Amino acid sequence: ILKQEFAQEEAREIFEELSSDTRVTGAGISGTSKRRPDNVIPRKDFPTEIYIVEEEGFEKRLRQEEVDVVLLRPILTKERNKRWGFSGPHGKFGAKIKDTGFLDRLERHDLNIPMSPGIVFTVLLEISEERKDDIWTVKEYSILKVQEITLPGKQTSFDLE
Repeated sequence: ILKQEFAQEEAREIFEELSSDTRVTGAGISGTSKRRPDNVIPRKDFPTEIYIVEEEGFEKRLRQEEVDVVLLRPILTKERNKRWGFSGPHGKFGAKIKDTGFLDRLERHDLNIPMSPGIVFTVLLEISEERKDDIWTVKEYSILKVQEITLPGKQTSFDLE
């Protein structure tokens, strides 16, 4: 649990990096590199979600999911802070794409994505939620990484008989 939003993004990034390295068996903080930290979090206890408690009694959390989403509304300008439209397991939603590598390739025309219905993105989706009175409410969706793009299939023939 983190108070306010202090170091929220940094904590998420640290545990994400540590989780991706299979050699890491635990994590801890010490004032010196000469001794092992007194408190070590074993790998099995690394958080998959980060919770923030605010002064007003709200609790926030960030969750990440790998999901397939269908592109409904692309942003075809150089503005990177706009929400794209998608449909997926959470219904229809808008999300900013934070994957700068994807946006750079799109801007350079390296991806050659035809604008047509049915384009599926496999993404790492970050969901920001807030809880009040034991009810979690989604506040924001962000796409951290576009992992794969699947173009809609084309039917080459149609048997009428």
